[in-house]
Formats: sequence, C-alpha cells, structure tokens
Amino acid sequence: DPAEADYETWERFTEDGTPITNENRPVPKAFREKQAITNYVMQIKRTDNINIWITVRSQPIWDDSDEVYAVVTVVSDITAIKEKEKQLERQAKILNIVSDAIITTNAYYVVMDWNKGAEYIYGWTAEEAIGKSMQELTDNQYLDQTEEQAFRYFTQNGYWTGEVLQTTKVGERRYIDASVSAIRDDAGRIIGGVAVNWDVTERLLDEGELRKERDLLERIMKGNSVCIT
Repeated sequence: DPAEADYETWERFTEDGTPITNENRPVPKAFREKQAITNYVMQIKRTDNINIWITVRSQPIWDDSDEVYAVVTVVSDITAIKEKEKQLERQAKILNIVSDAIITTNAYYVVMDWNKGAEYIYGWTAEEAIGKSMQELTDNQYLDQTEEQAFRYFTQNGYWTGEVLQTTKVGERRYIDASVSAIRDDAGRIIGGVAVNWDVTERLLDEGELRKERDLLERIMKGNSVCIT
C-alpha cells in the first residue's frame, strides 16, 4: 500500500480533535514516563484521505538496572466501532427532531429511550421516564381490543398497531395512534419494542364536532321538510 509508506506523515488526533505531537504519541510517552500507556484512542488521517481510528497500548520493558530499553505496542483498529457510534448519534438526533413520540422499551415495557416528541406529548422528560414502565407513565387503555388480544398479536406477528387512550404527566387523557415493532435478539426472541406514537386527540375531537354539526343539520332539515306539488 503506497499510503503506508508515508506512515510518518500521517496526521494523528485525539478523540476531541486535538493534534497529537510526536513526543505525545504512545511509544515516546511510555519511554519518557516509564509507565504503560493504555487505551490510548487516536484518529489517523492518512495521505490517501482515508481516516481510521485505533486504540494503542504501549508497555515499557525494563532492564536489570531498572531502565526502559524497549516498548511493546499493541494496536487495535476500532474504525468500525467509531463509525457505528457516529451512526447512532445521527439516529438519535433524527429521533429528537420528529414530533411523534418514539419510545424504546425492554421486554417488560420499561422505558429505555424517550425522544423529544415523547416529552412533548406526555410531559415527562427523558430523565423522568427512562427506567419506568409505560403503564406507570401513561395508564394505557386499549380502545379496539383487550390488552391480552394486543399482546398476543404482538408476540405472534412482531408488531401491533391501533388506537389507545393514554394519560399525560398532568393527567390529561390523549388519544394515541400507536405502532409498535418488536426488537429481537440473535435467537429471534423478543427482547423489547420500539413504539411510534402519534397524538390524534385534536383530530378526533374535530371529527366529533363535525359529526355533531352534521347530525344537528340533518335534524333541522327533517324538522323543516316541505312538500312541493
């Protein structure tokens, strides 16, 4: 690899983006400080514009006079891990800019993640909600079927959608259009769920008012019917 021939010209940075000088690289540092340098994370920018992340462990070796005469270094490529972390950070940012409530729970319906949309709809902050059960937070009530029917469908199919009535932190009852998908482990067992909840209270109230007006209009028209000959 031609780029590896330019190893000494590669730029090195700490996790916060601070450039690493030659004297502060793990091997010279281990020689100078006469102690092991462990879990030293750095980003390397190669001359071919490829960026990699590594962790370095440098272990000094002492001679009989207690002087460091060599350093053994182990380098691990953690680029894939760092890319995954960035992907998760981007996903977290996206989840927090949508208006729908996106909630992750474990298999016992204990909240693991709670986005800004959930904070807005229910009034509970993420710090308040995480670690509590959904039933404790929302006093969930199924509208079209029983809880047992919904649970059975979810476990058999891996998802469930429907309308529920839930309570906010201040005690308001809200109509929620819910869509829940299962999270599975490598063996296919359900270990949690991700719910996307949409507050449809205002829509349903508007539809109810519209129905009332339509019924009133029909009654008025029936009461004032005329016969034309």
